[in-house]
Amino acid sequence: MTVDMDGWPFPKHRGLGWRSSSVMVKLCTSLVMKLLISVGQRVQTRNVKQLVKVVAGRPKGTPLVTVSNHASCIDDPAIWSVLPLKLCTTKRMSRWVPAAKELVFPNKLLSSFFSRSQLVPVVRGDGVYQQGVNFCLQLLNEGNWIHVFPEGKVNMNGNTMRLKWGVGRMVAESAKIPLVLPLWHVGMDDILPNSAPYIPRFFKKLTVYVGDPIDVSSIIKAHYQRCHTDFHANAVELRKQITDIIQQKMYELKAHAETLHTLKKV
Repeated sequence: MTVDMDGWPFPKHRGLGWRSSSVMVKLCTSLVMKLLISVGQRVQTRNVKQLVKVVAGRPKGTPLVTVSNHASCIDDPAIWSVLPLKLCTTKRMSRWVPAAKELVFPNKLLSSFFSRSQLVPVVRGDGVYQQGVNFCLQLLNEGNWIHVFPEGKVNMNGNTMRLKWGVGRMVAESAKIPLVLPLWHVGMDDILPNSAPYIPRFFKKLTVYVGDPIDVSSIIKAHYQRCHTDFHANAVELRKQITDIIQQKMYELKAHAETLHTLKKV
């Protein structure tokens, strides 16, 4: 698979200079988030060891797809403040995130910064075969970690939404079946509200609940058996199946996270 590089914020070869500047950007961002979240808020977590295990302990070359709700513009990178700092800066252990091109990459300066933060521009409405999704698939094929907000936008009211099929394509077409891990957070929109003034608040309550891995291998293997060499036959059906099971598991996790968040003790 190839990616058209015209106007693309990533160089064809991410050399030492680019990688070094990326590490610095991620380190500075992670430190700021550690201060804002770990020091400035009341945080409670569940099963974070599960997240650390799949990020740091997965075999080399094994891709990882994590999925979560999208409650505030600060969700990424703030939710990763619950991880050890080294996981936010180490190449194989730091996440890549599809992000809205029109919001995050409006000019060269911001494109340079956010590309080094490992955000990938995607265009809402351009479908699952667009450049950004293709690039994420390349990253998965290299054994990287992709985090997806499959609601496709900041969900300001917290209502249940139909997830976008881009995540289904990434999981289905990865050269190696990825690990898939859901998480749900509650309270991020209290830390950075979705209305003006857009200023972080302190001493708010945040809950991050990590679920169990989602096994999609049986679905993908059954698809291979049905289609034999023509993997793309019924590709839409496969994407839908995978997205459906991710949606089911995410919203089951939502109920647990919201219940935990209502408890008085942190």
